[in-house]
Amino acid sequence: MDFSVIDFETTGLFPKGDRVIEIGIVRVNERGDLLDQFDSLVNPRRDVGPTRIHGIEAWELSDAPTFDEIAGDVLAMLDGAILAAHNARFDRGFLNAELQRAGFHPLDGQALCTMEVLYAVEPRAPRRLQDCCAYLGLPCGQAHRALADAQMAAHLLVHLLSKWNYPALPAPLAFDIRPTRSGRTKPRGSSKHITEQQHDYLGQLVARLPGGSPILSASAEGSQYLNLLDRVLEDRRLAEDEADLLVLAANTFNLGKDEVEILHRHYLGHLVRIALADGIINEAERKDLDAVGAILGLQGWDKFTDALNPKPTTRDLGITKPADVPKNLPAAFDTGPASLPSGATVCFTGPMEYGDRETMEHLARDHGLFVKSGVSGKLQVLVVGDPDTQSGKAKKARLLGTRLISERAFLHLLDVH
Repeated sequence: MDFSVIDFETTGLFPKGDRVIEIGIVRVNERGDLLDQFDSLVNPRRDVGPTRIHGIEAWELSDAPTFDEIAGDVLAMLDGAILAAHNARFDRGFLNAELQRAGFHPLDGQALCTMEVLYAVEPRAPRRLQDCCAYLGLPCGQAHRALADAQMAAHLLVHLLSKWNYPALPAPLAFDIRPTRSGRTKPRGSSKHITEQQHDYLGQLVARLPGGSPILSASAEGSQYLNLLDRVLEDRRLAEDEADLLVLAANTFNLGKDEVEILHRHYLGHLVRIALADGIINEAERKDLDAVGAILGLQGWDKFTDALNPKPTTRDLGITKPADVPKNLPAAFDTGPASLPSGATVCFTGPMEYGDRETMEHLARDHGLFVKSGVSGKLQVLVVGDPDTQSGKAKKARLLGTRLISERAFLHLLDVH
């Protein structure tokens, strides 16, 4: 007798509108022997929901398979086994909703619920899966990770089967068709953080710059490079064309790799100074500094506060006017200071760490900005809580070429700490 124990991490609580973002399936027999397991993140093609609960960030799902791509793998894991889960109504509901979206019929069979069985035989036992396992002395994994939860539920199931005189069990699932298995999975933690990937690309380009004696950021050329850097990083992501643009700027201003590294250190140090304006660096500021440092290849941002020391003036460097910017450069080659002009239109998407949506909107209005509820061709700025969000607003803004700004960069532009 085989059991397929499933667990899902989802964007929310309701199968009708929310989506699965991680699947864990463990197939065992009644003795607890592991027969097979399946583990993958799932791209929902929408926002990821409460990251603070499931711990999954949008960037992790960008190249994960969609449910319809791995539906055959899921059905193969379930075929011929009794479906089981902890809080089976929740997982079965999401499973059927995803199967229907993928063009399959919902499952007719029932699922064995370990939470209900445990309540029947141990009325005083806790309800949360991890607490149940701890209560019974069973192996405990990390909660809100689909495979770990499925493994804990499998241990609980086998324990209950050994203790419970079960008169009947749900029928094993049986399918008339055998969908093709894709073999495509992406377990959580299987790829580099997107900022590390971006640093790899930027590092390769900067390494090809010529050497040279370092200049300081007070130079006109250095200031223009820093302005451009500020603009391309305001969404806290660095696309390949933006990295190419930075290298083009460095070549235009005759900045060698040594100069560029010093400018990057200065930029990160400046962000540290802004974060320390109120005397502390909170968790949101820490995450922001980590992200920028990773993109620039400057790990340990607390080491770069030396970049804040007073710098010689442009007169000390023998420079009397800004460097000329060739006219044939791309339109994105804007080396003026980043700003949000009074009267600019702004919209928000995703949860924010500084405050709730209403707080952010009040803040924007207080600074002379016009808040919009949706994205259109007339919107000037979309502020994103998560730079990699796949929300409908973010998708539309990227399609329209609307300016995307991270929450921290937005607050910096407003001089809010």
